[in-house]
Amino acid sequence: MENIPFLRASTVPVIEYLDELKEIDTSHIYTNYGPINQRFEETIMSAFFQNRGAVTTVANATLGLMAAIQLKKRRKGKYALMPSFTFPATVLAAIWCGLEPYFIDISIDDWYMDKTVLLDKIEELKEEVAIVVPYATFGSWMDLEKYEELEKIGVPVVVDAAPGFGLMNSGMHYGQDFSGMIVYSFHATKPFGIGEGGLIYSKNEEDIQRIKRMGNFGFDKNRECTMMGFNCKMSEYAAAIGIATIKRWDQKLKERTRISEWYKQLLQSTGLMKKGWEVQKTEAVIHQFMPIICPEEVHNIQVIEELKKQKIEARLYFSPSCHQQVLFRKYKSTDLTKTNKIAKRIVSLPLWEGMTKELVEQIVICLEQKVVLVDE
Repeated sequence: MENIPFLRASTVPVIEYLDELKEIDTSHIYTNYGPINQRFEETIMSAFFQNRGAVTTVANATLGLMAAIQLKKRRKGKYALMPSFTFPATVLAAIWCGLEPYFIDISIDDWYMDKTVLLDKIEELKEEVAIVVPYATFGSWMDLEKYEELEKIGVPVVVDAAPGFGLMNSGMHYGQDFSGMIVYSFHATKPFGIGEGGLIYSKNEEDIQRIKRMGNFGFDKNRECTMMGFNCKMSEYAAAIGIATIKRWDQKLKERTRISEWYKQLLQSTGLMKKGWEVQKTEAVIHQFMPIICPEEVHNIQVIEELKKQKIEARLYFSPSCHQQVLFRKYKSTDLTKTNKIAKRIVSLPLWEGMTKELVEQIVICLEQKVVLVDE
């Protein structure tokens, strides 16, 4: 029996961006929002965002979150309201920006921050809220209507949509026309993986231009530092891989979608869904991996151990959730009952380009035959 890895990063082969590499060698421009980076941004705007709003690339999504939060936060505010059910980068970005994370519980079906709980907490904390940082969980289509309303009343919002670049629904890219900021990741393990990198989108073109200045040491056109800044620029090499990835994107997306559909079909046909196994309830999703919920009678650690015995590598994103991790335990939160329930049951199954249906069958059969419920 072969080992089945959790993820197998897959960027486009070098031959597909050799022309851009030669261009870099000829131009001697390697970074600083160079011509290839500019072409990458322009192609993203036309191919994904219908040339509405603006984008800027960043060296990675964590720096993108830091830049967006720093730019958007209310200066008199103290708290960054966010789910605990997210990757630590979200929390760390807020702390780097001088804020305290305040953890909000999630909804039980879609695993997004519970908007009712969030709005109640905003009403309670009032001006102490510096920013709201929702997480579009696992690259899924989190509704932004309420967050747009928050933007309109002066509560800034930065959405962490790390795995969600390339997610389309009814002809529109996720986050298009949003007045706040959306941060996407191009890390090698993400669906749109280029090795390392990220992107910030906003309907507000002026805010994106300010982010570009911030990401270049706060320089103005005269190269004078006029605002708080740091260096988060994407290299020309990363942008070259990005351009080549756009050309391959439809193929990559179809493959990931096909694998996720195999999982869903097999979970149904084996009867696991009737036994309490669940998938995320969302309008659309682009899968970085395959997150599922195990039955209440089973602890996810048991599932991981059984899979491991069959040489199948799986993960527990996000368990422990952020509020359970050492650095973050001191921070405030709402009641996190639903977060704790999901964190106890979440299992992240392998999904990567090149996976065969036979491998997916092997994984689901292991769940069916090796993970025994308490009452069986």
